[in-house]
Amino acid sequence: MKAATSDSTKIFQAFDAYPWTSDATFQAGLKNILQAMKVPTDTNQPSMPEDSRENELLERMQLLRAKHFYFSKFKEPFDLEAYLEYEKEPRKAQEEQFERVENYDYDNDTKYANGLPGVIKGWVEQQMQDGQRGKLWDKERLDFEFTKAKAFYYASCVEPMNVTQYLMWKNHKEESAQPVCPFANLWQNKGTVISKTFLATEKAPHSGATTLTFASPSSKNVFTVERIQDLQKALDDADNDSLVTSLMITATVAEKSSTPETERIETRDTKLLSSGLAYHETAAQVGMNQKDILEVSLAKMARTYYDFVKTLPGRNKPTMTFMNGQIPFDAVYLTEWPGFFRVITEHALLDLGLRTSHAPIPPLLLLYLCRSRMAEKRPLPEGVELYLALAPPSLARLRAPELLGLGLADVFVPENKLYEIFENVKRMAVCPPPHTVRAVQLALTIHHAYPGPDRLRVWKDEIESVFGAVDSFEKLVNKLKSVDSRWSRTILDHWRTLPPALLKATFMAVQKAKTMEPNQVLELEHTLNAKWRQSQDYYRWLDDNTTNTWTGDLESTDETAVDSYFDDLLLPECDGQVYVAPEDPDQDTSGMVCPVTGKGGVCPVGGKSAAIAPVGAVCPVTGQGQAMDGMAQCPIKGLQTPADMAAECPVTGKKGACPVGSATNVDSTPNVCPVTGQTGGASISTTTATQCPVNHGSAPAVSSTAETETGPAQIDSRPDDSKSTTPHQTEA
Repeated sequence: MKAATSDSTKIFQAFDAYPWTSDATFQAGLKNILQAMKVPTDTNQPSMPEDSRENELLERMQLLRAKHFYFSKFKEPFDLEAYLEYEKEPRKAQEEQFERVENYDYDNDTKYANGLPGVIKGWVEQQMQDGQRGKLWDKERLDFEFTKAKAFYYASCVEPMNVTQYLMWKNHKEESAQPVCPFANLWQNKGTVISKTFLATEKAPHSGATTLTFASPSSKNVFTVERIQDLQKALDDADNDSLVTSLMITATVAEKSSTPETERIETRDTKLLSSGLAYHETAAQVGMNQKDILEVSLAKMARTYYDFVKTLPGRNKPTMTFMNGQIPFDAVYLTEWPGFFRVITEHALLDLGLRTSHAPIPPLLLLYLCRSRMAEKRPLPEGVELYLALAPPSLARLRAPELLGLGLADVFVPENKLYEIFENVKRMAVCPPPHTVRAVQLALTIHHAYPGPDRLRVWKDEIESVFGAVDSFEKLVNKLKSVDSRWSRTILDHWRTLPPALLKATFMAVQKAKTMEPNQVLELEHTLNAKWRQSQDYYRWLDDNTTNTWTGDLESTDETAVDSYFDDLLLPECDGQVYVAPEDPDQDTSGMVCPVTGKGGVCPVGGKSAAIAPVGAVCPVTGQGQAMDGMAQCPIKGLQTPADMAAECPVTGKKGACPVGSATNVDSTPNVCPVTGQTGGASISTTTATQCPVNHGSAPAVSSTAETETGPAQIDSRPDDSKSTTPHQTEA
């Protein structure tokens, strides 16, 4: 290494300050110089594509050599290696400064926090102008504006720096920092919140959004009287806090047991936002033998819920809800209130329709408010409220496309982008009112994606012709019988399993709700549910009666039983019981790491908790790993096995060679790939090779005579979850 002397330093400074662009001689000969210095390539070696970063570095080095050649020949000769060493010092100091910019605590800098809302306000106004010209911002533009704002603030208020060079440096750094693992989004940055209390509250350091998280997955985030009161108090506190610009409501989703395996290929719903109101838990606590206490206890649970819902229209802070799981039917207003900005993922699911439960009446107000909300965008089919209120669950399972189409959601994002949009909304929410709403909308619009086709539109004509213009339940039944399709027969068959009085009372309630005020509709829902719990049919249901011995029948009208649902509600005079959810057990909140990179998050393969990556681990997706003498570590089990011993495969349970890259086990039985189902052994073709989807290595392909245990899934694209055909397809 050659140190720079005082004389050479002067030459280096003159070299840096030389006007290369105005030197006509240099510019004229630059092309020839670079051509003469072009690095030769070995034509016998296969060419490998180089990324843009490597090409850029190569071009810069060639240009530097050209300048050195020219300057040394016509000005002052100098040693290029010494010059590169001379350049390292200021470059190192500059990189250290740029790292300080990255690590600066902007959140706790009061001056920055106070100035940022005004900056975001300017962005919102600019976006409004750009939007009129059809130039909407995207995520990259928004991220760049935040980076630029921080850079200019740091340069002007912390220490001087070259903002342009910093932005270039950051861009190169982000390009080189892209995760190698193609499934990194499944385990990085999940943002899971586990709290000792049901409602975890996070306030912005200065002004901004307050985040409320339902953080008790062990109790399936069940809503008790106490928890609803805590939620109401948190919203009240936010409304009265001038530093809170908005609210963000989310949940740490609970995992529920998947539906039983069937031969059909269908969605497995395992994510649960909440199990809903604590009706089941309260009933189990009270018991069936104390009917009066049970009735009063459930009514108190419902009254707390509906009284809280009535306060939602008066809230004055913008509220965003993020739904990444099944939405509770009997507590739907807590996250689906039409005044909220509602963000959903592919796991969002709302089961509407009519079924027996502790509170079977559908959310009538929600359906009617959505009609007015969608009037200017995409008018809903006539009669869709009645259809969704009475339809069987198989026809009223609303996923992301249907939720958006009905106005029950505003923005769809894939789950792997949910954390990203959450953070973007949070940082845009520092914009002060009245521009907070616009700022939040900007962040939401940037991430909105297409969720897929709306299957409810398949039956649009049938819904309008049957449910759109009907004034009596008897006429509705006759219309369905006259249609006589699989769709109509499915509805009629479901109705025959329901209590007729409940079914007809729900029909009348939908008709009455059309002319009621919102609070009256909520009161109607509460009353009808309470009346159902006073009926004999309710106690037959509690007894697990499966013989359908309900009061009345579908074809005839029992006016007395139906009218009783609309009489004044009188509850027994006794004290009810209040269910209190048990305290959450201590949760292991230690960071989860990828078995190869050691980065935080939950790896879909190893799911192991460790501070660093285990030595010798190999990622089964990318094939990357770390060497370890004499030992090999399974990336799935996280176990180490001496290299001279036969390891047991965590997928097949067999010992010996891996079934992915080898034809047979140690016992000479054919290996079966746990991913593709391909087998090894006698039927392996020697002429072709397939690429294993796990380790990306070439393995012998199965010949056409070999049978696989499992084949590629044949995707059924029909719109119904049960994969039944549409009415038109059935009739054809």
